[in-house]
Amino acid sequence: MISIVIIVRNEEKNIIRLLNSIKIQEDYFKNIVIIDESSKDNTVKTIRKYKDKLPITLIYSKNLPIGVNRNLGGLIANSDILLFTEGNCFLKNGFLEEVESVFKDNKVVAFASCSMPMRESSIITSIYLFYDVLRWLLYKLRLGFSVSGSILAIRKTVFNEVKGFGLKYNDDGVLGRKIHDYCIKNRCKYVFTLNQDLAVVRSVNRFNTGFLESIGHYFYIITNFVPSLQGLLKNKMYWDEIKFRHEEHIT
Repeated sequence: MISIVIIVRNEEKNIIRLLNSIKIQEDYFKNIVIIDESSKDNTVKTIRKYKDKLPITLIYSKNLPIGVNRNLGGLIANSDILLFTEGNCFLKNGFLEEVESVFKDNKVVAFASCSMPMRESSIITSIYLFYDVLRWLLYKLRLGFSVSGSILAIRKTVFNEVKGFGLKYNDDGVLGRKIHDYCIKNRCKYVFTLNQDLAVVRSVNRFNTGFLESIGHYFYIITNFVPSLQGLLKNKMYWDEIKFRHEEHIT
């Protein structure tokens, strides 16, 4: 069975869609842990309406890095497989069944899939596709595992052993590199797929920002592919500020 960990912040317009997409797949998950990052809208009120319909544990967090919150969710979740996602996503019907089938191979310790935009736009779709093809090439060449907090499944034993997400900068990219190193050391494997049936669907609210903030965000996530950029960007407070401003705008 699967435990689902969801990070939310000001997602009252999207969380209904996500929870409904999970509910119709209730044969494949055990519980849901939702970490609310100080939402100022009706996100929490909306989630409470589902507490009689779904096995939800709702945790309130304030002023903590997202990696810390994700790790908290992973600690509370109690299934063998942890699935991490975010409040602006939703899962296609049959998604959880497919994820469960991937982990029937005992050598698989982690799984990630591509994403697609909720709103049709050739430019935005192209950006998503370009990013996911890079991730897939990295996976096929066994050069690394690019993890996105929007959709990642991992065995809890491995999650605990590698100590979860990073605590500060690029938390999901840090976890991806830890999983990659773990698999090399222990001769196991991770899986990334471009299969659109397993794509997580995301709202495109990250594009509702200024040009500079959006470009800054995508330059930031390139560090998932080129760890050597970490040192450069980590010491540039400007880029941290860009990331902060971008995340503030999309919520």
